[in-house]
Amino acid sequence: MNKDDTSWYEKIEYSEGMAIEQGDILFDCPYYDVLSDGINEEIQTKVVEYNVVIVTQSCDIVNNKVDKIFVAPWTYISEVISKRSEFLKRPMSTKEKKSLFKHLANGVMPSHHILDKDIEKGLSDYPMIDFSNAFTISQKTLKSTIAKRGYVIRLISPYKEHLSQAFARFFMRVGLPSSLTNPY
Repeated sequence: MNKDDTSWYEKIEYSEGMAIEQGDILFDCPYYDVLSDGINEEIQTKVVEYNVVIVTQSCDIVNNKVDKIFVAPWTYISEVISKRSEFLKRPMSTKEKKSLFKHLANGVMPSHHILDKDIEKGLSDYPMIDFSNAFTISQKTLKSTIAKRGYVIRLISPYKEHLSQAFARFFMRVGLPSSLTNPY
């Protein structure tokens, strides 16, 4: 938890007809991954479950301006560290872990964003969001995922807006064909 010991979240119990919002954090949301091209063969899919956070603007959801909701998958930072250690074939050093956390917290890695942990609300570690693998999903699927779990964890302001800004920063990047040379 952050140094002020304040929560970034509220826990919303499921109710019929509840609104979903940007910043809602869901567990085990089904995604239908297409395994074949469907051109020369029958389309094959498999269901994969992801933890996701809703990144579509709440106003677009409430005003029915979107059929599908944009979500980004997330995983706990400890799982990322574990996978990275497997890749390196050695444990990440404390210095490497601190550097990763600092880069995430300072927005140095535009494709990723980190949120605070909150054990009381159901987040046992720091969720690391991966914007580069965002996808769309139906409101019906999201609501049934929430109903199955019985609650949703919702980011509160200003943390919800911070998530929105990080997501926008990832998509608004402009790659230039050449960069400036530092004369100093």
